[in-house]
Order: sequence, then C-alpha cells, then structure tokens
Amino acid sequence: MDWVAALRRFTWFLLLTCVVFLLVGELWFRLPWTTKLVLWEFDEELISRLAAPQSRGIGLGNFSALSPPMTINRDGFRNDEIDWTLPTVLAVGSSELLGPGVEDNEVWTAIASERLSHARGRKTIVVNAGSGGYGPYHHSVQVHRFFEKYPRPLLVLVRVSVGDRYFVRPQAAELAVARNRNALSTQIKRYSEFLPFLANKIRAQIVAIQETFAEILGVKPSAGAHESPAVADAMWQANVGFWRDIAVHATSSRVPILFFVDGADGSASAERLAELLSQEFRNRGDVSVVLFGARDIGLSTHDDTTRRRLYREQFTLGYDPHANVRLHRLEAEFLTPLLINRLPSARPLSVSTP
Repeated sequence: MDWVAALRRFTWFLLLTCVVFLLVGELWFRLPWTTKLVLWEFDEELISRLAAPQSRGIGLGNFSALSPPMTINRDGFRNDEIDWTLPTVLAVGSSELLGPGVEDNEVWTAIASERLSHARGRKTIVVNAGSGGYGPYHHSVQVHRFFEKYPRPLLVLVRVSVGDRYFVRPQAAELAVARNRNALSTQIKRYSEFLPFLANKIRAQIVAIQETFAEILGVKPSAGAHESPAVADAMWQANVGFWRDIAVHATSSRVPILFFVDGADGSASAERLAELLSQEFRNRGDVSVVLFGARDIGLSTHDDTTRRRLYREQFTLGYDPHANVRLHRLEAEFLTPLLINRLPSARPLSVSTP
C-alpha cells in the first residue's frame, strides 16, 4: 500500500471535513432564529463594553454558555429603550448584575422597575448598567459617564462583590493589546459569526482542561467566593478610592448611594467587605450599605460545605455560576423595599373624570 498516497487522501478528507464543518456552522449562525455571540466594543478606559444595540446571548459565563437573548438598548444598558424624561435608578455592577442566563423580564432590575413603578404611582426605571468583567474602577467610570450624559438619577446602586476584585483598572500595555485584538476581531466578525463562537468554545475547553488537571499541570485553580476576611481587606485597600469617588461624585449632585454587597453564598469575605464599607460611610445619611447574605435566601443555618452545595444547586444556573431566576427574584424582593424607602415620593397620576 502506498502510504504517501493514503496520507494525501486522508489530508484532503480532513480538509474537506473542516470546510464542511465551518460552512455548516456559519450557515447555522446566520439563520434568523439562532442565538448569536454577544458583541463587544473596544473602550479606551474600560477595555471593552457591550456593543449597542443588540439582542444576543452567547459568550458570557464560561465563555460559550448559552443564554436567552439579552436586549442591550442603544445606550448600552440591559433595558428596553429608555424614556429619559422618566425617573431612573442607576445600577452598576459586573455580569451578575447584567444577568446572563435569564430572560430580560426576569433580571432583578426589571422586576424592581415594575414594583417600584407600582409603589410610587409613576413609572420608574432601574437602569441595568451591568457588564462582564467590570469591577470598582469600571463602576466609577460608568457613574461619571452617566452623570455627564443622562438626566440625574434618583439613586445610584452599586453592586459590590469580592469576586469583582479580579476586575481591575487596565494598564497601558493591556489597552494596547486589547486595541489590536479588537481590530482583528472586528475584521473577522464582518465575515463570520461562527469563527468567534468557535474560538470562545476552544477557550472554554482549555479552561476546563486546566481545572481538571490543575495539579498535574501546576496551574493554580481560581479561588471561589468563600475566601477569608483577609481577602476583603486586600480588596478594600485596592479599591476604596473608587468607592469614595463614586460616593463623592453622586452625593455632590444630591444623589444618594446604596452599596449592595452580595454575599448570598454566606462568604465571610462579603461580611467583612460590608463592614468596611459601613465604617467608611458611617453617619452619612446619603450613603447606605446593605448586605444580601445567606440568611436572606434561607441558607444561614447550614454548615459551610452544605451551604455552598445548596447555593450552587438552587440559586445558580448550574452549568454556570451566575444567578438563576430564583435568586434574581429574591434580590428584587430584598432590594425593592430598600429603594422605595430611599427614593423621594411620587404622586400617582391623577385621572380626570367627566
């Protein structure tokens, strides 16, 4: 048998298979009813921001996790198009605030908007400015930009999580790399929907392999959400300046601040971070700090190991650590009364009778 000829035939067969695979994948992603890859744009301060407008759902969480389409309006927020003559509450945070994995009307900001409007007798919009990979520095930039571009909100809500400590201010070198990568990805996306998805899928598999063989490969696994209070202390030292900046910028415009510390998984680090924020802004009537803890979702009586398991099973997407519908509803139930108590009252619209 001519092994050279056999190798040649196998090579052509392999190439043909790859071409067919790419064509079929591209055709599938071009169909109008398929969920598309989330689009991002380069940003000189934030590195990246969600492209607007769009309604897509692949690419958050574990890189290629499928989410119901997320409606990003022309202003870049996960809301329907906003009538800026209406009162608003600005909510900034990471992808946990954005809400991948749940429908637009199931995100806690959408639920809170509806309940606030009913309670105040006037339509009130909670602006969902959440975005993947955003931490305290990014939130500070977002608050500044919002106040420069849009009418003053009734309140600014800042979601705080110890997990956001990995999302730091980009350095010049990082910006240069991101700028070049964005230019390349923009060119690719002009011609293909499938190739960016495939690249993300490969990245997800690499991460999964590294985690599986972490000890063999010497790869240090990423820390979970249950770190010690010392982790919160380190995050505080690195980010307190950004939180102070947010508070000063908003309250100087007579807009109150609500720091919402998410510690629903019962982590000691979240409790410590809430304590530090409360100490920093004590005796400030225009700045509030609340902790959303394990007690608020019914897990405070369990030991740490059981609590982690139940939290993962009952309150996350399962295939991805982001909050599921149940947790979004509980967050809305927790936050809505706090928002109502901190917002100025609004009179119901009067209805004239003949």
